[in-house]
Parts: sequence; structure tokens; C-alpha cells
Amino acid sequence: MPEETTKNTDKEILKEDELLEEEAPLIEHLKTKPVPAIVTLLGGAVAAIYTYIQGREPMDALIIILVTLLVFLILGDLIKFLLDKIEIVVEPEKKEDEASQDEETEGQETEETS
Repeated sequence: MPEETTKNTDKEILKEDELLEEEAPLIEHLKTKPVPAIVTLLGGAVAAIYTYIQGREPMDALIIILVTLLVFLILGDLIKFLLDKIEIVVEPEKKEDEASQDEETEGQETEETS
């Protein structure tokens, strides 16, 4: 009986490993997830400081900050989109370089053993 449970857990572990491999590309795109928030917060902070230094009325300052936040949110989404596109283009090139390096090291190992 204990052997059956071991086989089942081994199968479950293999399934989990396969799922993790499938999710790997999704995890890599999470690197750019906070970009819009960071850009928006920085833009909002600059706008808030600017309106405070200018001595604007509170209602005018809020309108300026709101418009600024919306503009920088769109800008941040655009930057995230571009970074994701660049990453998608660069990744296949890295994989090709790694594959060619692996082939070269295998070729060198076979030459050394001969």
C-alpha cells in the first residue's frame, strides 16, 4: 500500500512541475506589471508638488492632479506594452544564443574525449 501512495505523489509532483513550466512565461511578464503604477504615482507626486508650490486653489489643484494621473496612467500602460513587446522579441534571440552555446560546449566535450 505505501508504494501506491508514493507513485501517486510522484505523478502529482510531475504534474505540478509541468504546470510550473507552463506558467513560467506568465511570471516573466509580471516584471513589468508595476510600471504603470510607478509612472502614475511619480507623475501625480510631481503634479501635487507643482500645484502646491504655485499656490493653486484646492479645486484647481485637484483637477490638475486628476488629469495628470490619467495622462501618466495611459503613458505607463504604453511603456509597459512596449517593454513587453521588447521582451518578447529579445527572449527568442537569447534562447537561440543559449542553444548555440550549448551545442558548442557539447562539441568541445566530444573533441576532448576523442
